[in-house]
Amino acid sequence: MTLHTSPESPNRLPIIWPAPLKPGDLLAVVAPASPVDPDLFTTGAAWLKKWGFRLSYGPEIFAPRPFRIEADLEVWRFLTQALANPEVRGIICARGGYGALRLLEHLDYGLLRANPKWIIGFSDITNLLCTMHQQGGIITFHGPTVAQLSELTEPAREQFYRLLTGDQIEVVCFRDLTVLWPGAARGPLIGGNLTTICHLLGTPFAPDLSESILFLEDHHEAPYRIDRMLQHLRLSGSLSRVRSMVLGSFTQCGDIQQLWDIFTAVGAALGIPILAGLPAGHQPDNFLLPIGAVAQVDSASAMVRLAIGSS
Repeated sequence: MTLHTSPESPNRLPIIWPAPLKPGDLLAVVAPASPVDPDLFTTGAAWLKKWGFRLSYGPEIFAPRPFRIEADLEVWRFLTQALANPEVRGIICARGGYGALRLLEHLDYGLLRANPKWIIGFSDITNLLCTMHQQGGIITFHGPTVAQLSELTEPAREQFYRLLTGDQIEVVCFRDLTVLWPGAARGPLIGGNLTTICHLLGTPFAPDLSESILFLEDHHEAPYRIDRMLQHLRLSGSLSRVRSMVLGSFTQCGDIQQLWDIFTAVGAALGIPILAGLPAGHQPDNFLLPIGAVAQVDSASAMVRLAIGSS
């Protein structure tokens, strides 16, 4: 466990990085959103086992889930057990989908801070990544679920393993990005799935985006819906102190130039740099991103820089 105080955000809790993993460590697989297809789980889990990790999971990750509080509490129980178990060094979500929002009010975030560990997922898991970071003060990780591991590109899979197991501070640079609005900025990387972040607005779990580098991605949303969600964020005041935006993939979201025009208009209105093309989101090139880590954005070099294991 590594403890840092982030100079970018004095009102946030001191940041805790989870300790690097090693072969033989126990990973818990949970399904706080939708249940996972057994075949996708098997092929993804094979990679984790190949790397030497032990896995803990139950039949609930495959079971259909009714919209009832009893089902929510059962999922909460398995997740809480994983959080409380000191032998569990990391938690990787089986898949995204829908449902993580229903767990937020039940979780004990102090338990998470007392037992820091890797929390990995994306899409609907953005609910947990942002809330666990904000409420627990730990670095969480936007990255592949078990169901996606077998579909990753080789560079994304290699980076996933390297960051999980690396015991040295590593600087990760994403180069040759598309500049939508120029500028430079530095701040904690916060964000994930755009739709999910919008659904958190007006709740006690809405992410604090002040002074942040806001990372956004989405899937299967029409351009007008993307624009509507951005206007929702803007009118709510959530973007008023954002320092920059970096955009991942927007798969099956219509014409990409139309999307970039929408984001460019936001960058111009806010006067903040916006870079697009980060390899993260609903695509095989889904690189691991630490939520809460300090990011540097520079349009002159068309680059985003992240220091892994440091704040």
